[in-house]
Amino acid sequence: GLQSSDEARIIHYYTNSALIASDQKNKKKAIEYELKAIALLEKNNKNQAMLARRYISVGMGSATLKEDSSTTIGYFNKAEELSKLISDKFNLRDVYLQLASFYKKHNDFAKAYDLYSKHIIYRDSIIKNNTASSIADLEKKYQTEKKDKEIIELNTAQRIKELQIEKQNALLAGNL
Repeated sequence: GLQSSDEARIIHYYTNSALIASDQKNKKKAIEYELKAIALLEKNNKNQAMLARRYISVGMGSATLKEDSSTTIGYFNKAEELSKLISDKFNLRDVYLQLASFYKKHNDFAKAYDLYSKHIIYRDSIIKNNTASSIADLEKKYQTEKKDKEIIELNTAQRIKELQIEKQNALLAGNL
């Protein structure tokens, strides 16, 4: 765990500890671990997607504990900025859902609706991309199997010709 000099391991430790604390309904402790992970991620500046995820997570914890609204929104806004910077559709989908939920709980239904609409756009875009990718994979598999079948048919036809030639040679040899 913490004895490791490997920052990635330490970040992983903090993230897992946050998840465990959260499962144990200890949101304050979970936030402490998330903030430690965030500090390291900001320092090493290597994994912006993970940093954005940590901001989403700490924002969710902050919202659950009903901490200062501007603090909670600040975490979500940092997640949104980072996710836009790296074009991370998955994080954008999730941050918009969390922001929509936050504004709904605070009775700002117009803002909640707007953010939920953004969530749906990203969610549908991800589904569309996954579907297109699955279709392309199926098409590739179909074409490969079709070519394999053609090769087998060609090999079979070639073998039949070879056997016919051998039969003719045997007949010729027998006639001689």
